[in-house]
Amino acid sequence: MIRLLLFCLCMTTVMAQRSILNGTVAISGYTTSAVFVQNATTEQETQVAENGSFEILCQADDLLLFYGDGIDFFRVLVEENHLKSSLRVTLTAKAIPLEEVQIANYDDVMTGIIRYKPKRYTVAERRFKRIASLDPTVGLGPGIGGVSFSLDPIMNKLNGGIRKYKRALDAEKAEIARQHVFDKFDSEELAIRLKIDKQQVEAMVRFAAEEPEFQKIAKEATESALLFQLSRYWVIYQEHLKK
Repeated sequence: MIRLLLFCLCMTTVMAQRSILNGTVAISGYTTSAVFVQNATTEQETQVAENGSFEILCQADDLLLFYGDGIDFFRVLVEENHLKSSLRVTLTAKAIPLEEVQIANYDDVMTGIIRYKPKRYTVAERRFKRIASLDPTVGLGPGIGGVSFSLDPIMNKLNGGIRKYKRALDAEKAEIARQHVFDKFDSEELAIRLKIDKQQVEAMVRFAAEEPEFQKIAKEATESALLFQLSRYWVIYQEHLKK
């Protein structure tokens, strides 16, 4: 029975072929040609055309990342209906931050403000958490001692699903770190301040953004601290190219 199950799972994986997804991007007051689409599962990337159209190879449950220097980062989980028809995405240009906001005479209960910082999950984090967790449920369905477990994590472990979503989660974290860098600096400024070739800036930032240590730094560091870390990763990146 187990061999039959493994055979069926292998056949399902082999037959799950990716196909071309056609989509369009709309942004108010921003050129779509400066937007990129990346399949976080396969790491394939394409640039959106001036008319807002794009094509990318994917399948259901792949995670698409939409990014650009002047837009808010956006994620879409591909569904079957997207492949059968098309995918339309509406993005928003980055807002101009206010220097200061003052609120007077408010009540915590009336405004719904909570006194702790809740954990915020991204799309890929929620997806990975769901498929990787056993998620025990007390008193529902068959199980041991009144506790039942979802079989999804076991099935995903067998067919490589967990590895696929882990790769998508890692790619999303790297892209968010990259966005943090270019929110503070553009490529030309980094090239000047780090004294490196402008053509190598993007590759170096992507290299650094894949490191979990740098992902934390990019989110929380000041501009001067971030520049210091980028200069350190530039040295590491050069050593990596020599290997």
